[in-house]
Amino acid sequence: MRHLMLLLFILFTACTSDRMVKSESATIVSERQKQKELVLKTTMDFYHNYLKSICVTNKTLVEYLYSQKEIDHAFVKKVERLIEKSKHTNTIIGGTLGYDPILMAQDIPPRLIYSVPLVRQRSATIKVFAVWGDKIEGTIVVKLRKTDDAWKIIDIIDPDNIQ
Repeated sequence: MRHLMLLLFILFTACTSDRMVKSESATIVSERQKQKELVLKTTMDFYHNYLKSICVTNKTLVEYLYSQKEIDHAFVKKVERLIEKSKHTNTIIGGTLGYDPILMAQDIPPRLIYSVPLVRQRSATIKVFAVWGDKIEGTIVVKLRKTDDAWKIIDIIDPDNIQ
């Protein structure tokens, strides 16, 4: 009788433990998926609003970026330094950058598509593809950092022109 009780206890413990591992595993996967969705939503919302505002805002790019909740202010300072530096180089036209540092292009693409984000605890990367017709003409890499309450864009990079 004792052996039977011990065997039942071992089987019960093993089954319960297995369910707990599966449950924890499902929770981790679910949380990871949730974070990927939040990174994608943050990036899509930012670019959607940015493209809508390009022709209608009276703000400078820096003023606009400071007003966006998805943007980390350190990134805005980087853009500000880039614009200021461009005013003193020969690579500019009329005292401005020769490209849009958010789209990494001179022209506004008709369509953007987004990759599945790569999320690691408090940092994430997502690729944004600029599409003209049926052809991808440019790639933008967006880096994000998780703050206490949201994901924030901390950098936007042209992978073909890393400096």
